[in-house]
Amino acid sequence: MPRNSKTPQLLANVEPLTSPCMLDQIQHTVSTLQKQTDFKPDVAMVLGSGLGNLVNSIDVKFAIAYKDIPHFPVSTVKGHGGKLVMGTLNGRNVVVMQGRFHY
Repeated sequence: MPRNSKTPQLLANVEPLTSPCMLDQIQHTVSTLQKQTDFKPDVAMVLGSGLGNLVNSIDVKFAIAYKDIPHFPVSTVKGHGGKLVMGTLNGRNVVVMQGRFHY
């Protein structure tokens, strides 16, 4: 990301999202998941407070705890499932983040 005189000082030292280190981590995460499942979702959803039970309506094909996904933050809110769930819902292939994380 090019820096210029209009770049806010607060962001001046923030590493761009496309940094080589972050791309390596993303590729490692994707590779790890692809080694565990060949499921291909069409739709992605993030389930926060009050929506976690939607997972009960999914025909689950694959699920993994956030803590078991390399470079992936864990859910920090009590009661949030902390899982990445893949399956079918109403005939659609979905990936669902059961529980979100906060920074």
